[in-house]
Amino acid sequence: MKYAKYILILALLAASGACTNDFEDYNTNPNKQSEGSVAPIALLEPLIYSSTNSYSSYMLSIANEISQVTVAKSTPRREHCYNLADGNFKAIWNLGYKWAGNAKHMYDLAVAQNQPNFQAIGLTLKVYNMSILTDMFGSIAYREALKGGEGINTPHIDSQQEVYTAMLEELELANSLYNASLGLDDPTKDGIYGGDIAKWQKFTNTLRLRLLMRVSGRNNAFTPTVGEQINQIISNPGKYPVFESNDDNATVKFSGSAETFSATMSEAPAGMTASMKETGGGTASNYQTLRNKPRINGVELSGDLTAEELGITSDQHLSLIHISEPTR
Repeated sequence: MKYAKYILILALLAASGACTNDFEDYNTNPNKQSEGSVAPIALLEPLIYSSTNSYSSYMLSIANEISQVTVAKSTPRREHCYNLADGNFKAIWNLGYKWAGNAKHMYDLAVAQNQPNFQAIGLTLKVYNMSILTDMFGSIAYREALKGGEGINTPHIDSQQEVYTAMLEELELANSLYNASLGLDDPTKDGIYGGDIAKWQKFTNTLRLRLLMRVSGRNNAFTPTVGEQINQIISNPGKYPVFESNDDNATVKFSGSAETFSATMSEAPAGMTASMKETGGGTASNYQTLRNKPRINGVELSGDLTAEELGITSDQHLSLIHISEPTR
């Protein structure tokens, strides 16, 4: 019996030793991504579609509900009764910093991996998101913001002038980084321009013009002055290309598929549901088709329609006969 006891103890010790062999190898997930190991392009698609989806959902409650274009019936929302709570403002604050943070992470990855186009795109999307925040809240954390990983958990609050100065500087830097000869590894991940770097550069400079126009009433508060910066851009289109037509617009198109689904703009694909639809159940492509057609009183304009059918006077009808494109 004594010998059996010793044999059992030895067997248990041997088994316990065997369990720890290669323990780290067996318990390491080979599919887990470590921070900094992904390519910047992996962030582009979710950053574009998810941020746009978030903002469109937010604006549905703020713009549509307050103006009573739509009224939420299946949720306890009360914006259409002009009842705004703290949550309405916390939402946009959190969204702005969330997507600006993701854009900054894209920029940081691009710096580490020497991808200048993604550095430029990351800076542009960061500024776009932060501009929404400063236009709504004024003074915000900017220069020290989004640096929790560096131990800055209570960032300095910059004045709005300081924020605008920093945003304009970063867009200037972004413009200098673009290299159209490099392109994108996978243009299909770019839901705005399909990998067209020249159009991204136009977006960057047009966004800079937009911000300059916002502060044009404080011309001398900036160095160079606002007027000098605007003139710098429009007088040198080779260095600072800007939007030339609606084809250059930074438009996110939702196809209605599971990958590019919008709860407010798309028909729900199989396996998904949408609580609200702005298009009467139609897809975003149908919505865009309808939106681009000139209409009056809800009737599509056509030279074949009579004034009575359009619900307008004969004189008004004569002025509409030659309309072929909608006013944008």
